[in-house]
Amino acid sequence: MLPATDEDSPPNNFLTYTIISASVFREYFSIIMVEGYAVISVTRPLDYEMVPKGMIYLTVMAKDGGIPSLNSTVPVTVEVIDENDNPPEFSKSSYIIKIPENLIAGATVLVVNATDLDSSREFGQASLIYSLEGSSQFRLNSRSGELTTTALLDREQKSEYILIVRAVDGGVGPQQKTGIATVNITILDINDNAPVWQEEPYEANVVEMSPINTDVISVSAFSPSY
Repeated sequence: MLPATDEDSPPNNFLTYTIISASVFREYFSIIMVEGYAVISVTRPLDYEMVPKGMIYLTVMAKDGGIPSLNSTVPVTVEVIDENDNPPEFSKSSYIIKIPENLIAGATVLVVNATDLDSSREFGQASLIYSLEGSSQFRLNSRSGELTTTALLDREQKSEYILIVRAVDGGVGPQQKTGIATVNITILDINDNAPVWQEEPYEANVVEMSPINTDVISVSAFSPSY
């Protein structure tokens, strides 16, 4: 509310108020008289993300009823408070990667990234925290989104991992918003296992003077890598 006074007598002291300028979104504001006060109100919702630095600067003029009339202006600063109205969104809804099984523990396999259109530090990009579900073989840095291994992987034990990554913003309770993506990791085989004989040692008998190409014994080996 904007109070203004004029020490002249009626009708010269009858005041009217006008918003004569606004740094942005002039059409979003109106000014009316309520019980002798000029009340500035919004005519439609403001979007914090569209307001430069969350500040709008108005200039209000009060004009008296004299002829000629006299006027005075006053600056009004409107601060728009950010609401948590945008959820985090990952750059991809599903990440698909392939990695070799011989990666050392602590190796980086992926960096996930989420963005939040809320501009304030409280709810926006700076507030995001990442988390991981699905396997203890991987760790996700809660701030950078870097996904690393926690142990040496073995394709012969497990060839595929499906993980869920989450990004939550700085909202509290029901106001907190979450983004979700999946990470599908295929473990590529490395030739890290020597052939293994089915049976050993082998023993065979052969009759002397057996013809050429006579079968003596069948042997078999297999590779644990697959």
